[in-house]
Amino acid sequence: MSSATSDPRPEGSFPSRAPKGKACLACRRRKMKCDCVRPVCGQCVRFNREHDCEFTDGDQRSRTQILEENIAALQARLKLLESPTSEPSTSTSPESLPGARESRSGGHVDDGMDMSPEREVEGLVHTKLNSQFAFNHVDEPPLTVAQGLIEVFMRYAYDFGFFLNRARFVSYCTRKFSTTAHHAPVDPLLCTVYLWGSILSQDDRWTIVEETYATHCASLLISTASSEGNFLHIIQAEVLLANYYFHSARFSEGRNHLSIASSLVVTHKLGKIRNQIPLTLNAKLDLVDMSQYVPPPESTLDEGERIHCFWTVYSLDKVWAMAVDRQSFIVDDGSPSGTVETPWPLSMKEFEEGDVPESYRGGHTMMSFLHQPFVPENQPAVMSPVCLRSQAVALLSKAGWLSSAASIDSAPHLEFLNEHDILIEKFILHLPLLETLSSFDDPELIRHLVLTHMIARLSMMQLHNVFIDSNLTSTVKCLSASKAIAAAYKVILPKRSDIIRGAQLHADPFLLICLTASAKMMVNDLSNAKNGHHLWRTGPLCNSHTYMGVVLNEYVETIEEANRGSALTETQVAKIGAMRAVGGV
Repeated sequence: MSSATSDPRPEGSFPSRAPKGKACLACRRRKMKCDCVRPVCGQCVRFNREHDCEFTDGDQRSRTQILEENIAALQARLKLLESPTSEPSTSTSPESLPGARESRSGGHVDDGMDMSPEREVEGLVHTKLNSQFAFNHVDEPPLTVAQGLIEVFMRYAYDFGFFLNRARFVSYCTRKFSTTAHHAPVDPLLCTVYLWGSILSQDDRWTIVEETYATHCASLLISTASSEGNFLHIIQAEVLLANYYFHSARFSEGRNHLSIASSLVVTHKLGKIRNQIPLTLNAKLDLVDMSQYVPPPESTLDEGERIHCFWTVYSLDKVWAMAVDRQSFIVDDGSPSGTVETPWPLSMKEFEEGDVPESYRGGHTMMSFLHQPFVPENQPAVMSPVCLRSQAVALLSKAGWLSSAASIDSAPHLEFLNEHDILIEKFILHLPLLETLSSFDDPELIRHLVLTHMIARLSMMQLHNVFIDSNLTSTVKCLSASKAIAAAYKVILPKRSDIIRGAQLHADPFLLICLTASAKMMVNDLSNAKNGHHLWRTGPLCNSHTYMGVVLNEYVETIEEANRGSALTETQVAKIGAMRAVGGV
């Protein structure tokens, strides 16, 4: 029997070369050896590409080839109808771009980048159907595909660490599309945006090129590290790529890119913006002039982007240092050079409108927040979401430090723990109530505030976890925080009916860490109750395990809906399953 009809061979036993023209289309595109086994060849089985495996016999064309030819013909016809007196062109002139509209960031007009829902749908159609884009190697997406990827990314931009002003970014994209030839990507920021857009667009064909594209983004960042380009764009690209690797459960690579972003933040002194301390008081020799690397901000908006950049990188650094149990890259150690002086961030709209009071200054920002009584009356009347997130992260970082040095026999240390406990409680009370978030019009803002709630509760768990098996108060606080995280998750979790219809929850990768911590606390509760731990025999914990068992079963079923299909989601769900197996619950 010929190889084309025989059963698949063991892995690694492919013939040296398939007969000419007999290999499947997927192996031909990748220039791989094909064993020609039908209906799915061994290579496609090996690399989980069964849906890409297609064969052609003689003059018979495959389904993909027919679709590509039909789409190409339709596109040529559309171009001819749009410009009947000229040949179809691939020009990216300003006239060929979509019309302008007012952006959601304010009154800025985006010349050439329409972010309306109609354009978003159109962009997604191009993303899914434009077969002129080669999915088997790295290419700059065609203009229509690129716009579609940017549009879908912008719906979730803040979930993945986007800190730039949206209107300025859209204008930047418009200029790039108007003046730059569309060949291999040379812009690392756009490359990382395309990468995230490809994930969020849910086009299965992107999985073929995703890893190659991520590697290409990293190589672009390396090649532009020493250039004189916009350093904020470089940091932004590093942040997006770091979050991509966290989303992919590749923590070492994520940390590597996060370390570069943190280093650039320190190099450009983004932690010293609007510093109240006079420069003359800084004891330094000035042996090397670094002023050329830290150009002054061009405008209030530019300064606002720098402030948002610092707090975004700071937050990302701290939460993932806690998640992987490693030292953070940005350290506020109280020294003149290591003290965070940048003020808490205002909203981007305030920076955009120039509505920044003269009194808006920093000065021992972190130490003042963590070591002075939290007085809500002293807080700004309207706190920006980025500010609230940054403060929650600061509480989490401090809780981790205190718990790592905790001793139940040390009265002074217990006093520090109690003070931080009170600070966390007051901060939580100052947050918008979870019950009111559903009335907000912006789903992205709701997700942001929900995760801020979770991080604040996680701070409480982190602070008391060291005493969970020995102190009843700590145990109750941890369980209460765990339930609060589960309650917050319900605010953004799609309804079951919507999930059945294909709705997905795209969210910050750190959301999975919060959900895992919450589930771990529930598992610990059930395990201790089952094993007759002394704290669970009497008192408020003795009957909680029955209810917690029901909650945990429902909870675990919904956790996999967060970033469904991502490696991080699968990893964390498996981890929860392993914890339940060990605990016998």
